[in-house]
Amino acid sequence: MTVFLASELDDLLTAQFAVAWAGEGGGDPARLGWWPTDMVSENGGHDLFQRLLPQTWAWASLQTAREAARRCDARLRAGALEADNMISLFHLGFEADERVEERLRELKRSERAPTAALPGLRSVLRDTWNRDLFSSWLSGHGEPRYERASSHGRLIPGAPPQSLDVLASHSRRAATAAGAARGVPAAVLPAEAQVSAREAKQAHTRLLRCSLEVDDARAYWQRTADLQVSATAQRAFEEYWFGSRSLGTVRLLLTNFRVRFDAFPHALRVLQRWTTHDPAERRVISHWHLQLADPLYRAFTGTFLVERRDHLRPQIRSEAALAWVAEHVAARWTMNTRIHYASKLLSASYAAGLLGSNRDPRPLASPPISDAALTYMLYLLREVEFAGTLLDNPYFASVDLRGPDLEHRLRGLTALRFRRQGDLVDFGWHYPSLAAWAAEQLFPPPVARLGGLA
Repeated sequence: MTVFLASELDDLLTAQFAVAWAGEGGGDPARLGWWPTDMVSENGGHDLFQRLLPQTWAWASLQTAREAARRCDARLRAGALEADNMISLFHLGFEADERVEERLRELKRSERAPTAALPGLRSVLRDTWNRDLFSSWLSGHGEPRYERASSHGRLIPGAPPQSLDVLASHSRRAATAAGAARGVPAAVLPAEAQVSAREAKQAHTRLLRCSLEVDDARAYWQRTADLQVSATAQRAFEEYWFGSRSLGTVRLLLTNFRVRFDAFPHALRVLQRWTTHDPAERRVISHWHLQLADPLYRAFTGTFLVERRDHLRPQIRSEAALAWVAEHVAARWTMNTRIHYASKLLSASYAAGLLGSNRDPRPLASPPISDAALTYMLYLLREVEFAGTLLDNPYFASVDLRGPDLEHRLRGLTALRFRRQGDLVDFGWHYPSLAAWAAEQLFPPPVARLGGLA
């Protein structure tokens, strides 16, 4: 578990509150106008919260502005392929964010005013807004080298700083530089997050909000096939891509599908044109892509459930899933979060056909895998950086394709050559890429007809 110094957490909270205050645009005069709130002013949030929360009104005003900034930051990051892996002033990763919230609660319980608990705020929060004064405060925290501006913010190259105070310094400077140019805060993106052809390694909680969603994934493949630009949530909502889902749900689905499918553009183009897949193929392909995008789901389905297949009774109960979650997630996850996440793991596994029931005890099942689906994943893994080998990996193991059973299936595939003699394995590809295989095997050219005859 990472240890965070109180001074680092205080410096980060100071930066968050300062940028949140400067970004407000609902007052008169407006400040930078990044979010339309007026929480930290005498006639705005102060007047309201002094009546509602006479003891903690000053903290409540700053927290509300900070929440507006956090939501704006989350909305901007949502359009990125690896939104949860991006680091910004208001999104530092699950463990760091949890520790910051704990530190904030500690400071509020101390019954000190924000400027007393966080002395750095005294030089920033003023009764009157002065843009030059705020810029001067920012300049005192250094000026990182930007790589480029993007629709998600101003990107900084390299791995994020390990120290929270250094990260806060970089982030607040980046946020204001980007906001001054575009009216939005920025995100700091680690260089490694820009590489899309690899399995995800950083744990996240997206599964809590978006499960396997096989039917919606199919709709996403179909609807994005003819688009020349990235789909917007508003367009998907107005055109009923996912039925009568709310705009918020549509935005959530798009965010997750971009991580699962857009991160592998060659595979997505195949899925967009592959209109003949059956329900079983759609289900297992959605399962494999969720494994690629979610390391916890990959470990649960590709290792833990695989081990239980070898038990005398190949089944699982909710208690076992909860115990597994407790061993593999951050210690700061609350019990409610762990229970909810364990339930989501089981539900997604059931939707993928890995479990025979959604009630305890849940017997393990082996979903049918067609030659086309197996070939698709083999060629996709050939183009992806992943842990394991083509003969030993959590993707095929999760659907009970292991050892001799997997090798038997490989020998029957026409898109590759597989032979084994003792420890010597001969593995060859008949097509140079996934796209080339799909072009010939899944999308054959139409047969020319002359005089009405084939």
